[in-house]
Amino acid sequence: MHSKIRTVVVAAFAMVGMAFAVLPADAAQVIVVSPGQSIQAAVDAASPGDTVLVRPGTYHESVTISKDDITLEGSGTGAGGTLLEPPAQFPDDFCASVPPDFPTEGGGICVFGDFDHETGVVNSRVTGDRVTNLRVSGFAGDDIGTYATDSLRVDHVVAENPGVYGLAVLASTNTLVDDNTVRDVVSGQGAAMYLAFAPDANLAVTHNTMTATSFGVFVQDAGDVMLAGNTVTGSCDGMLVLYDNHPDDGQALPAGNIAVSGNTLSADNELCPANDFSHQPEIKGTGIALVGATKTAVTGNTVTGNTGTDLLSGGIVLLSAAPFGGLDESNVAITANTVTGNAPDDLHWDGNGTGVVISHNTCGTSSPAGLC
Repeated sequence: MHSKIRTVVVAAFAMVGMAFAVLPADAAQVIVVSPGQSIQAAVDAASPGDTVLVRPGTYHESVTISKDDITLEGSGTGAGGTLLEPPAQFPDDFCASVPPDFPTEGGGICVFGDFDHETGVVNSRVTGDRVTNLRVSGFAGDDIGTYATDSLRVDHVVAENPGVYGLAVLASTNTLVDDNTVRDVVSGQGAAMYLAFAPDANLAVTHNTMTATSFGVFVQDAGDVMLAGNTVTGSCDGMLVLYDNHPDDGQALPAGNIAVSGNTLSADNELCPANDFSHQPEIKGTGIALVGATKTAVTGNTVTGNTGTDLLSGGIVLLSAAPFGGLDESNVAITANTVTGNAPDDLHWDGNGTGVVISHNTCGTSSPAGLC
């Protein structure tokens, strides 16, 4: 996974007449932004390899990164750290329209390659960027939205009160999302993390904490994904892997190669209401739901206290995506999980598909009977 290590020279200097300070750091620069100065101006002035270091304070901006190898680094996520909140007036750019298919729009941090904004077709990817060590709060759209990236890293970030998604990683490859916190998603159709439309994503989502986020992690038509060591609580669905193969997604075949391991999904009993526009049924009380999943392994997870009466309610639920225009599940292994105290069942499989293995789980109830 791409990473950048900076050695910052202690003797810094302030450049007269500039909106920010520049610290020499070998061949790369550290551009320092202080309260009252513009993060976007610093990003625009940065060259590949540079770090934009944002001092403690509150900044009212929407920031877009569209060049390679830029690190946007805050000064912490706590009360004395770096906080990014919506501006009074959004800039006239695509980040202000993120996500474009929701009635509420306005993104906080956008990392964008070159793509057609109407069709989503990727022309070229922006490579090697990083967002780290800051708090993003209260944007009507996505707190952090990314599209057409490669080797992106998002770590040690707090995303709170987003209108739709805490973090959206779309049509991107070789991404690491590690040790972040997402909480209090406003929309019942939103999610802490939405990962979609990349059949060869090579995406790792590890050691994140998500609380009251409608959906915790929503993977849609993406492949080569690892979800490991995450915690989701107080949402309506802890983790959803969906292959609906909708024509608008531009993917004719399922992707697969999903590993869901070592996660904790508990008391995800928030209500996400039905939505006709997105074809979403009412969802409540779901630990892990696999709908039309293929080449997917679910192992070593702890799934407890998820209860409801809806289609996806229960501990670990495996269903066909045929009712949503997709395919039956195939080549799915659900093994060595602890799944207890869920309702209507700890384990549920609709009996469709091929190559399904459900074994060696610790659980109390299942449908059909005998899976525990």
